[in-house]
Amino acid sequence: SALLQPSNQKALVEGEGIELMVIMLQARKFAARPALKVLAYALNRNSNACQRFVAAMGLKTLFPGFLKPATILASKNKEAKASGSVKEDEEHVVSIIASLLLRLSGDAHTRCVHKFVENDFEKLDKLMELHEKYHSLVSEVKDADEEEDDDDDDEEVEETEEQKAKRISSLRYMRRQDKGLFTLQQ
Repeated sequence: SALLQPSNQKALVEGEGIELMVIMLQARKFAARPALKVLAYALNRNSNACQRFVAAMGLKTLFPGFLKPATILASKNKEAKASGSVKEDEEHVVSIIASLLLRLSGDAHTRCVHKFVENDFEKLDKLMELHEKYHSLVSEVKDADEEEDDDDDDEEVEETEEQKAKRISSLRYMRRQDKGLFTLQQ
């Protein structure tokens, strides 16, 4: 959360933190996942960080993790790969790619877009698969929420209609976020 502050993002870029995170991702050791998370926050709304990421050969490191998020960490531990960490990795990679596509310009943007064209559009196919996956998950939650509306009328809790509407709206939003709404919006 410290990297949500522009001054901290600037300090990371100036201190060659982006390059260090790319090196940590390339090593695919225990620090790869935290490095991915740092990059997701550092590149958010920061054009300079995005430029440095591309200059540090970050695209070459990032896109294999986009195709197979389980490969971000070279671990033989199947439990680590089966846990929610792979989903988190996928979300961070999508967030990084979204930041790059939004914040880059010129040659760096062209290089990033070109990554989706190479190898017979395999990365674009993966992007469409992810969109379908997260859209269906969010739709399932939305359908469940609509069914729940019918069942909620029986509850007798002392709260105003406005409070109830806010509570229900917040719960629905959080369920959708849990199922991947943030990633879908990227």
